[in-house]
Amino acid sequence: MAIIKYPHVERNGKVAVIYSSNYGAGWSSWNPRYPKLLFDPNIVQMIEDNKRELIKPYVEENYGEGVYISTKTLQIEWLPVGTRFRIKEYDGAESIIDVDKELVFVAGMSGEETND
Repeated sequence: MAIIKYPHVERNGKVAVIYSSNYGAGWSSWNPRYPKLLFDPNIVQMIEDNKRELIKPYVEENYGEGVYISTKTLQIEWLPVGTRFRIKEYDGAESIIDVDKELVFVAGMSGEETND
């Protein structure tokens, strides 16, 4: 699987990840064609500058029509560089899940771990 590196904001060894923290329209989960929305440096700046009214016109101009846009609940989570994560969504509310901290199972391999 190839890893695609998108433009992003990095500070103090952490990367800004944009997500929707409340119910409504999911930011990245409702726009799977545009994974860059998770990291877009211009949107990060607009959120930090509290200029959310600029986000919708920017997204429409740079990502095109058909993008679900709800900017009121956008948040920035700062994740350490290299963190593997996924977005969990329920009714538009997103949360960031560190996949290395999840309990996962492998079909045919699940069972008690032993030190034998």
